Amino acid sequence: MKRTVFATAVALSLSLVSVAATASSSGAFVRFEGARANYDIDSAQHDGKSARAFGVTAGYRWQLSKPLAFGIEAGYMNLGTVKDQFDGVLYKDNGSRQAVTIRSELGTRSFLFGPTVRWNMSPAWSLTGRLGIAHARTRVVDRIDAGGTSRSHRNTLVRNTAYAGVGVGYAVTSNIDLGLNVTHYSASGRGYSVNEDVNTNVVGASVEVRF
Repeated sequence: MKRTVFATAVALSLSLVSVAATASSSGAFVRFEGARANYDIDSAQHDGKSARAFGVTAGYRWQLSKPLAFGIEAGYMNLGTVKDQFDGVLYKDNGSRQAVTIRSELGTRSFLFGPTVRWNMSPAWSLTGRLGIAHARTRVVDRIDAGGTSRSHRNTLVRNTAYAGVGVGYAVTSNIDLGLNVTHYSASGRGYSVNEDVNTNVVGASVEVRF
């Protein structure tokens, strides 16, 4: 998905480079993002796995100088769900063997709020920075199937954590940008029975519309 979105962004940029107007930085904006979330978790069960992510952010920027604008943003980010499955054998007290399957899912949803800055490097190109608080809700679901019976265990960690990101954008018109972004969501606090800390790195593409 990332390759397709990037190729589309490059094609649009090249086709519109001759008509791209000077990007306007001040005013209200809405940003839509599609990305890939890579999980960095204490537990090896989900560590290193990735999932599709998407979100929307809205805010307002004030022009501080000709190239620099400062703003506030709020939004929602779905960091996707990673899965794991273990197939093995259990030994009963009488020594007999029993097949067992353990399926596990972990997913995070975050509400975001914080400041953002935008620096216009040229009439068309810009850099953005983000730093704020993410109200994150991470849920773990484990299901054990053995001997024709199933048991499920659910656990949820709700926490306020930090997020920080950078991005580069290209103005296809004076109020529409295509961008590539990297955002890190830091773990804060523990809440699982296995004491997992959840960090997430998100890489993706975005469309920002300014009003």
